[in-house]
Parts: sequence; C-alpha cells; structure tokens
Amino acid sequence: MRLATLDAWNFSVQHQLSSTVTIEAAYVANKGTHVFAGEGPDYDPNQPTLVGFAEGLSTDQRKPYYQKFGWTQGLRYFGNDADNHYNSLQTKIEKRFSNGYQVLAHYTYSHAKNHESGYYPIDRNVNYGRPEWQRDHVFVVVNLLELPFGKGKRFLGNASKGLDMLVGGWETATNLVWMGGQGFTVSYANCGADEDVGVCRPNLSGDYSVDNQSRNQWYKAATDVLANNGDTNGPWSRPAIGTLGNAGRNTLTGPAWFNADVSVLKRFPLTERLRGEFRTEAFNVFNHVNPGNPDGCVDCGTGGRIFSLAPNALMRRLQFGVRFEF
Repeated sequence: MRLATLDAWNFSVQHQLSSTVTIEAAYVANKGTHVFAGEGPDYDPNQPTLVGFAEGLSTDQRKPYYQKFGWTQGLRYFGNDADNHYNSLQTKIEKRFSNGYQVLAHYTYSHAKNHESGYYPIDRNVNYGRPEWQRDHVFVVVNLLELPFGKGKRFLGNASKGLDMLVGGWETATNLVWMGGQGFTVSYANCGADEDVGVCRPNLSGDYSVDNQSRNQWYKAATDVLANNGDTNGPWSRPAIGTLGNAGRNTLTGPAWFNADVSVLKRFPLTERLRGEFRTEAFNVFNHVNPGNPDGCVDCGTGGRIFSLAPNALMRRLQFGVRFEF
C-alpha cells in the first residue's frame, strides 16, 4: 500500500456589488494519485485478458497467473495504484440578510474521471471515464424571507397584540435544486458470445439522440438484436468476436434532477418568556417526478426505457411541527 495523495488547486475572483450583495467565480480542481481503482480497497489481479478469446483459449488460460502458478481463482490485491481527476467552474451570488430577505445561489459546472476495477490490471484505459455520481451541471438556490407584516415591521407595525398574533411572525424558506443527468453505460444482448471479461459494450456508429426525450424513449435503441456480421442497427453495431465495443463508460447521460422544498414558519409570543413556533414543510412541493437512468441494453427490446425513480428520489411529502421556546 502506498500513501494516497491529493493535489488541489483553485483560483477565485470575488466582487461586491453592494453592501449586502457579492458575486464570486472560481476554478477548483484536484488530482488524486495512488487512490483505489473502483469503490473498494482491492481488485482482482488475476482477471483474464481478452487476447486469445477468439482463438478458443479458455478463461483460465488467459489469466496471467494461470500459466505460471496454475491459479484459476480470483485473487485480491490491496493496492492503491489508480488516479482520478476533477475540474470545475464554481460560481456564487449571495445577498446577506437585510430587509427581511436572504438568498444564496450556486452554479457549478464540473468534469471528473476515475478508474473502475474491472479489467483494470489488463488495460487501465478501458474503464477510465465519468464516475457514476458525476453530474456536469448543478444549480442551487436557497432563500429566506420574513414577511414584512406585524409589530415592528414595515406594514402594520403598530398592530394590536391580537392582530400581530394573526399577521406577524411569518417566515418562508425555499430550497431549489436542479442538476444535470448522471452518466450510464450501454450494453448489448449477446455480448457473452463475444467476450468473457465483463466489458459488455456495443460499437457506437451513429447519432443516438432523439427529439422530445421521454420515459419511453430516452435514446435511440436498436430495432432488433445486433447481428454478428457487423451490420449497423440504428446507431449501434456489434463488435467482432474477441474485441470490445467503442461505446465508453458512462458516455450517455440520463434525466436531469429537479427538486424544490418549501417551509412556512409562524412565530407567536405566548408570554414574555414563552414563544411558540409552528412549521409546515413540503418536500418536493411540486411533486416532480425524477426518473432514473434508462435501460442501457440497446437491443433487448427495452433499451432507452425508464422503469424507476432515481436513487433517493421522493414524491411530495408534508411535515408539520410545533416548537416552544422559553
């Protein structure tokens, strides 16, 4: 094991537009060295190479430690010998709390690449690409607003105690998140006849995009099972036996993510020392559907169709709470 290192660098520019408003733009990047290939601390160094598959060599015969030691089972190598990269443009506008209002907005454009452990000891470039978690675009807006009604406020500042109990102490907050889609990797039905190393990708030979993307057609799939004679079916074709397709890791992009949460809070004094607070919170207030990535098998009949929500996606939920302070 070698000690992992992270080299990070950034450059930022900030400008104050007014006494309460600032904007900022930054370039933020890092490079990891001696990190894990994939998510775990180890990988199998005895994976079979694809070389010799078309000639009929068995899976064991193509494992690097079979010829020398007769080892056929998988081994585990604890070695952090991979690397990763991250580059981003990060922008921010902030209005600090004044006149009952505060807002913070972020936009980030980022690009990241890392390694997976599959086929890594044979060819580290095969599974080098966009991480599963990567979303190129992320936009977040958070704001807080105290309504200007009630005692001491701009409107009805001299309200009676009863009127102030009704109109004063209202506060609302919103949190809006929009993110670009995550990447996904395509496959094809009969790849097991062409390779046995777990890299099941077709050749991309045309434009896979479609107009008016929907849950029933997110990308252009093949109209039939890919033939082994190299004929193009839509934008896809089948690789020759013993070769890997050119469609890379996570090169297609799934649906974007949108979510808005809203909370409404009402504070009310009960006595000089006791104050109450009632809160209503709506998560995914617009009940927006955030679909998951589509089926990536281009010729299985379900290619391009979406069957589930994205991980951690929820439909609208309401939450109520009461709090007392003394």
